[in-house]
Amino acid sequence: MYCQTRFQGGIKMEYTQEEILEILKKHREWLAGSGGSRADLSDADLNEADLREADLREANLSGAYLCDANLFDTNLSGANLSYAHLDCANLYNAKLIRADLSHADLNKADLRSANLCEADLSSAGLFRANLSCANLFKADLDNACLDYAKLIEANLFNANLSGVDLRHVDLRNVDLSGVKGLLNPIEYIMENFENTEDGIIVYKSFGEQFPPNPNWEIAKGSIIEEVVNPSPNIVCGCGINVATKEWAERNINPVWKCLIRWEWLAGVVVPYQTEGQIRASRVQLIKPI
Repeated sequence: MYCQTRFQGGIKMEYTQEEILEILKKHREWLAGSGGSRADLSDADLNEADLREADLREANLSGAYLCDANLFDTNLSGANLSYAHLDCANLYNAKLIRADLSHADLNKADLRSANLCEADLSSAGLFRANLSCANLFKADLDNACLDYAKLIEANLFNANLSGVDLRHVDLRNVDLSGVKGLLNPIEYIMENFENTEDGIIVYKSFGEQFPPNPNWEIAKGSIIEEVVNPSPNIVCGCGINVATKEWAERNINPVWKCLIRWEWLAGVVVPYQTEGQIRASRVQLIKPI
């Protein structure tokens, strides 16, 4: 039925097109409850395979090699794709409801409009993957790599993003309602900055990376303003970048003690991946330290 070859330390299973069609036929019979058998394509060499619109619900594709495969509109709901290799695969409009994609390689995969509702994507590689308009309702993305991925207009309602670095992710028009694992900006500010009657105390080093705004008067009591980038997945964006005292003192240039008044907090952005930095639209300088 197949030959076995050593591949990257494991066994890579190779099938003919006729054998694959027979496996799919028996799988359809199994799904219909009329005999057949569940498709077991674990570790199968399916690179560049054309499986568009196939019904692979609950199939075992763990460790399968599906790089550049055409899985357009394929039904993979409930399938086991853990540790599968899906780099550059076409999964446009694929159904992956409650599929196990844990530790799968989906780098540069096309997952536009895919239904990943309640899918397990924990520790999956999604570098430069396109998940625009994908349904990730209650999906588990714990520790997934989403570097430079596109999630434009994706539904992440109640998804788990614990351990995910969102610094280079395109989150335009994303629904993040109920998402777990995101930094709570209110809790972060209250726990990491000194609270006074007038506002919160922050620290600022001028000219460390970029020259200060020429319109700013850097003097005691001066109030400085800047347009602030509202996106929390950007760590260092446009605005007045300030930080905790410990973080600011790592810089070479002199550090100023500053105040963000309570009524100015609406102009504060706390980045998801902050290490002590926040940015504000308005800050009052108190004194150099």
